[in-house]
Amino acid sequence: MLLSLDLNDPEQVDQAIKIFKALALRQRLDILRLVARSATTPNEIAARLEAPQSTITLNVRLLEQAGLLTSSAESTGVKGLSKVLEPACDRILIHLPRPAEDDRPACEYTIPVGSYTAFEVSEPCGLCSETGIIGSLDDPLSFYEPARSQAQLIWFYDGYIEYSVPNRIPPRAEITAVGVSLELCSEAPGYNLNWPSDITLWLNGVEIGTWTSPGDFGGRPGLLTPTWWTPNNTQYGLMKQWSVSQQGSYIDGVRTDTVRLDQLSLKEHLIRLRIGVKRDAVHRGGVSIFGARFGNYPQDIRLTLSYVLPQSSDVRRLAVDVVGTASDGVSP
Repeated sequence: MLLSLDLNDPEQVDQAIKIFKALALRQRLDILRLVARSATTPNEIAARLEAPQSTITLNVRLLEQAGLLTSSAESTGVKGLSKVLEPACDRILIHLPRPAEDDRPACEYTIPVGSYTAFEVSEPCGLCSETGIIGSLDDPLSFYEPARSQAQLIWFYDGYIEYSVPNRIPPRAEITAVGVSLELCSEAPGYNLNWPSDITLWLNGVEIGTWTSPGDFGGRPGLLTPTWWTPNNTQYGLMKQWSVSQQGSYIDGVRTDTVRLDQLSLKEHLIRLRIGVKRDAVHRGGVSIFGARFGNYPQDIRLTLSYVLPQSSDVRRLAVDVVGTASDGVSP
């Protein structure tokens, strides 16, 4: 039971404030711990915590108002009904406010991990959706399965997977930056926290940069990972961001190379995004790519093209120049 709070959404901020206030007292945290272990009543909680019944009743009410506890009435026989408490969630995911964006317009593409247009992978490899394995494990032919569009986790040892999107920026616009963000990690048998892998990203065939993933993360459930996917498998990754500007290319804001925008042929009708592990990589430890309903982050692959439109002043200046030239031709 996941409670997701997006602090970028003004409508969710009020709920977040109630939750933060409810969690700001040690006794309320103790109440949540007791209820999480087993359904219980306010009377039992008061006895366990050696606290006044009135205090426990007040704190339980605040936790219910914050959406952290639910209650139901159960019969106790001769004594009538008793209030039984249960947790409303077992995990809270908080999305902090994103950095302020500038005023430049942008085309943003959300790309489901299963919507790839080309691939070349080697085993161990596979795909799964929210509900089960797609095709067969360790069989590259499974990447052709029609159900691949439902994939929420994709993994392979080396090779690549490629996505294509149409370039939809206005005809006269100039791209000023491109960014790619996604959740990913290495791919080990089962999982291995110490399993480095050199994962590379390409745009339109140009290598943007390589990030060395420290391992394949498991051992505890990912916040969004379905319960049928056992903890001894890959559970979650890290959110990474590649970006390119006229100044160079970056991973998580750290400059990695001298590749610049003008080398990416971004004015083509299609933009091709490739993710993979090179067969001559120093750390050839595979890659796992997570969708919006698997892992720790409710996000598919995100590609953003920031651009600028022609300045209106340039248009006005052009008009003045044309009128001025015509006037010069007829003036005495």
